[in-house]
Amino acid sequence: MKTKNSLLGMAGMVILATIILSSCKKDDPIIVEKQTKVTGTAKLVAGTPGDLGNAQVALYISIDDWNNYQPVKVSENVTGSGAKISFTFNDVVPGNYYLDVWLDNDRSGDWSAGDFVGWWGSGALSAPSLSPFMVAEGKTVNKDIICDVL
Repeated sequence: MKTKNSLLGMAGMVILATIILSSCKKDDPIIVEKQTKVTGTAKLVAGTPGDLGNAQVALYISIDDWNNYQPVKVSENVTGSGAKISFTFNDVVPGNYYLDVWLDNDRSGDWSAGDFVGWWGSGALSAPSLSPFMVAEGKTVNKDIICDVL
């Protein structure tokens, strides 16, 4: 009796799988949901010794948020060490952002001499000028940052 019920159960599963597979057409699109991401690299200025391995990468919504150190996202996924690291922010809400990289070498909690810093934009260490960038729904934005020593 057990064998007969097992065979009937298996036959039912085969029939169900056949029905499901036959309802799919060869040309049906496969829907893949795209994530909204920010990725990139940060590297030290050529010839600068140091290790960015523990650097913090942060996204900000406004310059005021950057000035007051109020990031919307911080270092979700940073990999690498030495003069170059890679970073990824997953599930970013579409909008405009500012980006910086900072390694607080002396652990003071503030930018200070000897720290490694970089940002998306222009300007010198004494007068950084961050540039906003747009992140669109389902897109990946890549930003590469050069870091220098304060």
